[in-house]
Amino acid sequence: MATDGSPGAAVALDLLASMPLRPLDEIIAVTYPSYFLVARQDRTGLIGKLMEGRRRSAQTTVDAAVQSLARTGARVTGVVAEGLEAVDAILRVAAEQSPDLIVMGSRGLGGVGSVVLGSTARTLALLSPVPVLIVRGRATAPRRVLIAVDGSEASRSALTAFARLPLAEGVVVELLHVLPAHDWSDLPMRREELAELREAQERAETDAADQLLQRSATSLPKDVEVRLAKSRGAVTDTIRSHASALDADLIVLGSRGLSGPRRPFWGSTAEQVIATAECSVLLAPVPQDLVSKP
Repeated sequence: MATDGSPGAAVALDLLASMPLRPLDEIIAVTYPSYFLVARQDRTGLIGKLMEGRRRSAQTTVDAAVQSLARTGARVTGVVAEGLEAVDAILRVAAEQSPDLIVMGSRGLGGVGSVVLGSTARTLALLSPVPVLIVRGRATAPRRVLIAVDGSEASRSALTAFARLPLAEGVVVELLHVLPAHDWSDLPMRREELAELREAQERAETDAADQLLQRSATSLPKDVEVRLAKSRGAVTDTIRSHASALDADLIVLGSRGLSGPRRPFWGSTAEQVIATAECSVLLAPVPQDLVSKP
């Protein structure tokens, strides 16, 4: 749980505290002081004194988070992280502690509205080797969840990440597969041939989508209500439209991040969704052992 004491971090903290955690679960509250680049390592002089004040403030922030999360019943510890900047510091702690999930708010003390363009949340989603839950909107455990699936390794990672969450009762999950939107207008074919080709292609895609959705449903916890949906159109717009219709409080999807150079993160569906979604987003990367395979 990454926190900087901001309102956005408070929403993320409240959501985490509302989840049905158990004594065997562990939460590590992490914060990072905003360092001056010219701060002296020996902490002497005016800048050193100012930085010592920021370190104390960071400790106060993390202590408050630990105290707030203690009521969950989980084991809670706090860390004031070191690093070149916030993302580096969070990833260092993640490398040391091997968490299953990183949780953070979408808006920190930097103040860029609800957009996470260039923010810690967006950059962390790009670089993290473990799933990242970016919290915005409701500060309660998710109950209406949209999971986008396409049959890829990233998509399977997203299903696994969601299935491992401690879920409240009465969760409704919509599994969504977005069918490709073809442009048939430029094909040099007779109208009858074109209609026959289009019908056959779209029928095959629909059948494959039904099979994919059925397989994906078997990966979900048995006690959630599952709805299957398929829709044709632009992927990001379709995901947002279905999330709005469901009144979703969580969107789940996979991403290759930086590990897949053939599918860059910037401008990808994952990046667009976390930048524009009105609810929380759980982004799951492809596992590193699969990334390394040709």
